[in-house]
This record gives sequence, C-alpha cells and structure tokens, in this order.
Amino acid sequence: MKTHKIPLKSLSARGNKTELNVQDSELNLTCTKPLDKNCGRAVLPQKYKIPFRINLTLKADAANFNVLMGNGFVHFSHAPNESGNGIRRQDVFTAKEETTKHDYDAVIPLNEYFDLSVIVGNNITWIEINNRCFYPSRNSQYIEFLKNGVPDAFADGLEVAVGVGKIGDKRGTRLNINSIEVIEYDNDELDIPTEIIDLPDLSLFEWYLKSLPNHIRSETEITDSFLLKEPETKGIYKFKRSVDKHGNVNYTASCGLQYRLMKYKEDWDTHHKLGTEAGQPRLCFRNIK
Repeated sequence: MKTHKIPLKSLSARGNKTELNVQDSELNLTCTKPLDKNCGRAVLPQKYKIPFRINLTLKADAANFNVLMGNGFVHFSHAPNESGNGIRRQDVFTAKEETTKHDYDAVIPLNEYFDLSVIVGNNITWIEINNRCFYPSRNSQYIEFLKNGVPDAFADGLEVAVGVGKIGDKRGTRLNINSIEVIEYDNDELDIPTEIIDLPDLSLFEWYLKSLPNHIRSETEITDSFLLKEPETKGIYKFKRSVDKHGNVNYTASCGLQYRLMKYKEDWDTHHKLGTEAGQPRLCFRNIK
C-alpha cells in the first residue's frame, strides 16, 4: 500500500478561465469557462493505478463539481433536474454514463467543509460522504476490462483531477480544498465496507422538497396541494407539475396558464411567477411571508 499526501501547490490548472491559487494551506479553484467534460480542473501531479482511494476535505459554494479519473468522473450537484443532476458516475475506462442518483441524503453540504472519498477497486467502486458509504457498483465496465488485464492506455495509471463547472453566472463554482490524499492498494488490500447505504430513488419533486428548509418546504407542499388537489383548481385548470433542468417546479394548466416556483441557492428565497405559456409573466413577486 502506498499513501500519497498531495501538496496542494503541486496541482496544476487546466482549462480556459480556470483559476487556481493556494493561500493559508487551502487551494481555491474556480472556472468561468469550462472545457471538455464541462469543467476546468486542478490536476494531480502523477497517475495512480487501480485499486486506489481518493480522500478529499473540501468546501463548495455551489454543487457543480467533479472528481475526474482517467476517462471518467463522479459528478456532484445539489439541485435535481431532468438533465441528470444529482450524483452520477462515468466509467474510468470507457466514459460510459452510469445510473444517475437523486437521493437527497447523500447530497453534498454547501458552504461547509466535509470529507469526500471516491474508491475505485478491482471488483467494486463506491463513494463516501462524511464516512458514510453510497452507490456501490460491481457492474462498471472497467471491472470487466480488468479481468483481461489493464488496457495499454492506462498501463501507467489514471490521471486524477478535481474539476468545477460553470453554473451560469460570471464567476462559477468556487471550490476550497483543504487536503488531498491518494492511497494505492495491492490487489488484495482494499477493505470493502460491510455497510453501504442503498437509498431509495426519489422522484424529482420529492428530491426538491427534501432540499428545502422546513418552513419553505411546508409552504411549497401547501401550494402544490392547492394547485393539484383542490376542486377549485383541479377541476377547472387541470394543472400538471414538472421539474425543469434548472430545478424549478412548473405547474401548467390545460388553458396554458403557468405557475412556477424558482429556488434561489443564495438565501433559499422562492421566486414565484404567474403567467401564460406564450407571454411574459403577468405577476412576479418574492419573499412571501
């Protein structure tokens, strides 16, 4: 077993508009113009051979970041949407997308330090968030490849990096990394956890509700019930609910009337819009108490 304590100053930035600096034993990473795989990145100084474990202590102000390994990555996002945000994985050899997860209990906490580990073993891969184990997979394509030996392209190991995505504003995600460690194991040394949390998949709307503070969640549930279940609205307007790619909840009536709940990550305000499908919103208000 080899343990690599990675000096933060040894990481190099890759990607246009990627800013990397180390201050007070902390690495700060931002990207305002992502490159391939939708992120700029901080690349570790060497490659690592499977099986290995990546341990990070970090903080994010917006959940849109990746741990990249070889041709794949694990992507973390806070808001659920139909484009596949949540926690998802891409194979380290083939780049094949694996099943997307929307389980709120495993979502990254924002604006506070937490421990994150990504484990890539010979027969299994999983993720740890604050020492809780999630999302095991014994069916990843790289595992099948390893049965016939390591592909020549990865004979020297896998490149490892931490990446941040541009999230729509001018600055993008800010990631603060306190420490990085990579442990390379001999083939029989990797300890497989006895308890891995297998959370049930939630609908996008359930995922959205669980991500809200209690007082906003309660008001959202009341609004949802009124629009979808009350005779005055259900019988006349026939609203249908959907969650769009930005994590907004949309209610569209059979007559074209729309009502939208928009979540703002900065202060958990909920922005309401009422309007028609074809025109500008007729009513717009915020901070309803």
